[in-house]
Amino acid sequence: MADEPQAGTVSADQAMMLLLLDGPAELKRLQRNGAFKPMAPGRYRLVDLVQGYVRYIRKPDAGEPVSAAALAEHLGCVRSYLDKLVQQGVIEKRSDGRFDQDACRMAYLKHLREARKLSPRGAADVALQQAKAELVQLRVAERKATLIPGAEHEARVEAIAGVILSALSSMPAQCAPVGDLPARRKLERWVTDVRLAIAKTMNGIADAEDEAEASDGTHREVRAVSARERVRV
Repeated sequence: MADEPQAGTVSADQAMMLLLLDGPAELKRLQRNGAFKPMAPGRYRLVDLVQGYVRYIRKPDAGEPVSAAALAEHLGCVRSYLDKLVQQGVIEKRSDGRFDQDACRMAYLKHLREARKLSPRGAADVALQQAKAELVQLRVAERKATLIPGAEHEARVEAIAGVILSALSSMPAQCAPVGDLPARRKLERWVTDVRLAIAKTMNGIADAEDEAEASDGTHREVRAVSARERVRV
């Protein structure tokens, strides 16, 4: 007969009894969330009903989708800001206009973390961590005796420079033939040129340290160069 139920199908009342649902509202909620679909108004295919319900309850994110107002309250923001997040692609809206609360919460937290990295405070935190890491490296190197105090290094450099300059100054008298004044004058000019070149190079290094430029184009503070570090002729 035409009114006889099709084999392998159940009515809405039978579906609620089979799945132990509280009422029609819960049955409709499962349909709305995609657990199963009716094959006809008020009729369900038994296999699809049972398998769909089992798959639904096994999903780790089987939470019920929420409205925009509920999601805004959950995230602690106003509705207009939630609409802005949707426009920016931070969170996604379902085809039915509702939201997956868990997925939206994770996406919103990720958005906040990325925004913090780009903020001045975030950049300051990164710079502080880098400075701390550099300080640790310096302390480790000092413990391993791979570093020496700056004053000791400067004293060694000055001692070596003094020997070189003294040797250069005495070179004309030591190397020029006795009585050969033109040769001695030629060596003296050469020594003067060498000392000028040394002074120009070292003073250029000192000036560069005075106004070292950072990667972002700004000037950073560096250690002041003492007068004795500048090589003079």
